[in-house]
Amino acid sequence: MRRMKTISMKSYLILFCAGSLVLAASAPAGLMNLNYAGSFGPTTTLGGIVLGDGTPFSFQAEFDSAAPIDPYVWNFQVSSLSFIINGTPYAASLPADQFVFFDYFVTEAGNPYNSFDAGLLGQGTWGDNYNNLMVFEFKITTPDLIPVSHSGPVIPTASVFTENVGNYCEGSLSIALAGGAGVLVINDFGGLAVTASLTDFSAVPEPGNLLALSGLVGSAMFLRIRRKA
Repeated sequence: MRRMKTISMKSYLILFCAGSLVLAASAPAGLMNLNYAGSFGPTTTLGGIVLGDGTPFSFQAEFDSAAPIDPYVWNFQVSSLSFIINGTPYAASLPADQFVFFDYFVTEAGNPYNSFDAGLLGQGTWGDNYNNLMVFEFKITTPDLIPVSHSGPVIPTASVFTENVGNYCEGSLSIALAGGAGVLVINDFGGLAVTASLTDFSAVPEPGNLLALSGLVGSAMFLRIRRKA
């Protein structure tokens, strides 16, 4: 019986590199997540029911950092938005109705610190109409976020926010949730410790490309097994 030709290490490298190119081309260059964890205050509701002061929650908002809504107001439309509220996961049914924003706030003379602000806001509330948003404020970002100007928008890059100095809501931020969960109406924050970060997911492959890579690796494994048989 004719034996199959041995696949060399060079062939494995070619397969790996080909798979890597598939993955590298899979995601938008600016794709990022804004991650936040904290707690709600006493008047936030889910499906019309008050959640209770101190209810823990987190959210993850995916956006394209290369696509601000205009050159002067660096807010970014959300492409997916998920919550975990008191241990239960939820997804926004209309994530594109929400936006994320990032600012560097320079305080007036005599105040103790400048700060980085980030948050989530509803559609139509950017610019000078901030009446439907949640904001969290930190003294430090590591690495530093770079302001577009002396005081104002910052360029979102992978960073961890530390030294939280404030969290607040302006008006009510209403988010429709999928699966019949109703509407989450964020009115206030609780007192749990807050964490936040920006993470870069531009290198994370789409599921279809993972399958493509697994197919390449699987082919190599199949050839190696047949050789040994």
